[in-house]
Amino acid sequence: CNCVRAAVMTWVKTSSASTGTTASTASQTQVAGAAVAVGDLIKVVVSYDHSQAGGTSPASAQVDDNGAGTNTFTRQVTVDDPGNTQKTECWECTVTSAGTPTVRARFNPTPGTTTSLNCTLIVETFTGSDSASTTNGTPTGQLQVNPGNGTDAVTSGATTTSVNGCLIYGFTVETSLGTDPGSHGTGFTDGTASNPATTVAVRTEWLEQATAGARAATFTATSGTTNNFTTGVVATKPAAGVASVLVGQACL
Repeated sequence: CNCVRAAVMTWVKTSSASTGTTASTASQTQVAGAAVAVGDLIKVVVSYDHSQAGGTSPASAQVDDNGAGTNTFTRQVTVDDPGNTQKTECWECTVTSAGTPTVRARFNPTPGTTTSLNCTLIVETFTGSDSASTTNGTPTGQLQVNPGNGTDAVTSGATTTSVNGCLIYGFTVETSLGTDPGSHGTGFTDGTASNPATTVAVRTEWLEQATAGARAATFTATSGTTNNFTTGVVATKPAAGVASVLVGQACL
């Protein structure tokens, strides 16, 4: 008899939530859309204008659990469009304190005082991780100037994983006007799209990569022939021992 092994889906997105404003702000907060357990994963995307007329320009973002100090967020990748002064960061937290966290984004050099315009905050929660679910491969991203409107023309460039079953998480921002969220790439599941009527358009996506290797986040944009896009991708290892399972056997 030959045992047959097959991959099983281990990652499940349990909630999406987003907020944002075009006005000057020193802080954005968003309550996660669902309670999280210890070992769950929180993905955060924060996009902001890093120019500030008449004040200190924000150098980078800072993300935390609204000052509670019970869960720690780590920046994974930053992608910038310096010409349009819009920077986007992806952060990640493996939950150590269960509950329904409030995620807060502020700005360096003086969090709580430094302000930014055009800030969008996306918070998404996943199961399928554990305390050992660290980033796999090198998070990456890029700015594309007029990438075109073909299928999957908007791309982060590839990260290369070494572990089967990784969560591949991608984001894109149309940085020229902030109005085109595009659509998710081939093979991906749509994550969250912010409202371009009230804030800069940011879209996320995700998939579970059955077999380790190179993978890029991709999107399709309607304004790709005229606008700029910044796109990033981060891969995260699944919980130990759940990337594959014995599902049956065949006797030959």
